[in-house]
Amino acid sequence: MSVPEQLRSATELLLSLGTREPRLTLGTAEAMRLAPLVGQWREAGASDAQLREALTGGLPAHILSQPGLLADRLRRKLPVRAPSPEPRPPRPECADCGAPLAPGSRCRVCVPPPPTPEARGFRAAARRGRALAREALAAGAVPGDACPAI
Repeated sequence: MSVPEQLRSATELLLSLGTREPRLTLGTAEAMRLAPLVGQWREAGASDAQLREALTGGLPAHILSQPGLLADRLRRKLPVRAPSPEPRPPRPECADCGAPLAPGSRCRVCVPPPPTPEARGFRAAARRGRALAREALAAGAVPGDACPAI
């Protein structure tokens, strides 16, 4: 009868515990019965070193049943499988130039930033001056040929 590789490997790990801690020596049949629990640990991403440490660390002074103790530790200390990370949504990009955008922002390359307060004041003064000049020209206060640029 052929034994699957995962079951064989888990059984070998359990049998090797007796060399590290003689109080945890198991028979082959006991190790094979506990091997599926080792498989659950490995599916959860635990390494063999983590498994050995969880099973052999902090043992009580007197062990009544090696298989019972190991079965309890394999079930009780089973690590929670880390959820696979959700794929990030693609980062928004400017439709015109393809530059990456922060959520809810506008492209700094394609859309100029709003004017500074100083620039707004200058523009307002220029509009007032232009309006006054037009008003003066329309009223005839300045002769049309007095300024060739107008």
